[in-house]
Amino acid sequence: MCVSPSCYHFGCPPFFPPLPPMLVRQLRLLKCCCADTIPFCTEVIIKTLQDIAFSDPTQDLALGQLVVLLQYNWPREEERFASIITAIQKRKKFSIADYLPYIIVIDMLEELVFLSNCESLEITLVAQAEGSRTRTVTRGLNREAREELMAAVDRQVQRCHEPIEPVLREFFQKEKLCITSEK
Repeated sequence: MCVSPSCYHFGCPPFFPPLPPMLVRQLRLLKCCCADTIPFCTEVIIKTLQDIAFSDPTQDLALGQLVVLLQYNWPREEERFASIITAIQKRKKFSIADYLPYIIVIDMLEELVFLSNCESLEITLVAQAEGSRTRTVTRGLNREAREELMAAVDRQVQRCHEPIEPVLREFFQKEKLCITSEK
């Protein structure tokens, strides 16, 4: 068979035969609004971050961003979230302090607080203020840090009835450099 598109000698068909008019592909541009773009962007970023987060065990940022984005299709994303929790438990160390303000799904908050209470894991949900003085009490617990964590989680629980789209929009706007940077 000839590979030249202009080759018609010896009865060979062209390499790229013309398509019948009904099968010609057409690109149609449609107007879209923010309500159309958020689901698309969220899904594309989730797929990308999932590959990064699970291939590199040092990627706390990618896991944290995934947790925020999985809220959009909650509870359909419960399986993915469960795999994130499993990855966190295997790593034994995880920090999501930068992304806690964007997490408003109660089930996720509950699971993250549960993980932070596990003695075998080192989970950071709230950023420790520089120069803050904390007092260690019995069994190595830090009283001020515990109270700060509970206050932060309580603030997020109060936001649980907010629609997720404005939260994700704020996340995309404030964290765009972090999301788009090469991991």
